[in-house]
Amino acid sequence: MKIFVDHDINANLDNNKLLVNLSAYNRDLVRPASLDLSVGLIYVPGVDADKPGGINSPRSQHSLVEGGTAVIETAEEIKLADNQLGIVFLPSSDSSRGLLTTNPGLVDPGYTGKLHLTLINMGKNPFEISKGKRIMRVVIFELDSSAKSPISGNGSTVTAELLDRLSYDFLSVDKRVEKEVTRQDIKTRRWQVFVPVVIAVLTLAGAVFSNWTAEARFGERITKLEQQVADQKDSSKINTEISDIDARLKGLEVKAQTKSSQNGRP
Repeated sequence: MKIFVDHDINANLDNNKLLVNLSAYNRDLVRPASLDLSVGLIYVPGVDADKPGGINSPRSQHSLVEGGTAVIETAEEIKLADNQLGIVFLPSSDSSRGLLTTNPGLVDPGYTGKLHLTLINMGKNPFEISKGKRIMRVVIFELDSSAKSPISGNGSTVTAELLDRLSYDFLSVDKRVEKEVTRQDIKTRRWQVFVPVVIAVLTLAGAVFSNWTAEARFGERITKLEQQVADQKDSSKINTEISDIDARLKGLEVKAQTKSSQNGRP
């Protein structure tokens, strides 16, 4: 068994092996020890069949957001001989950006047809997918002998059943965001209700305190006025007594003068 390197791959391509419709293949996708395949059609799980990304209307470009999933079908059709085996995985430049695929693996001897894989963006930034972009790397093995039961006929393609089994939002980011927004909205609404109530309570307390203070001050003023009235009453009483005394003194003075006049008569 051996692994095909670039000159083995190119030799097979020159002999119309490994790929169907070789004329459309970009030879720059041949790597030192692998055959790279590019994006053909893009399907988005959870989208209605006739809308962009649905089974009847695949996209040619798509922005895969955080937690988002997409099913990619290759532009190329691979064609393996009965003694050839393929191992599929993502290019490291994509996987290092947080891109994950759920179905890389083995391509059996004799397989002919397009390949597809499910991509999941585990990174924070959107991953841009477009037709013709390198998306899949295939390492080709030549076996010591042909398989007794190679795969015959064309391989399976993307189906509506496949898309129905997958989730649009692998990490439930949208649901978590919606839940968090709802939670924040509840908190906001609580504050919207709580703050006016607190303000109303404080206002009422301030009014009660102000009234109590005013009543206390009014009571003090009443007490002072009562004291002043009492003082005035005491002053009037004293003045009356002084007037009585003065009247008596004047009466005594008149009597004394009268008596003196009588005593001095000749």
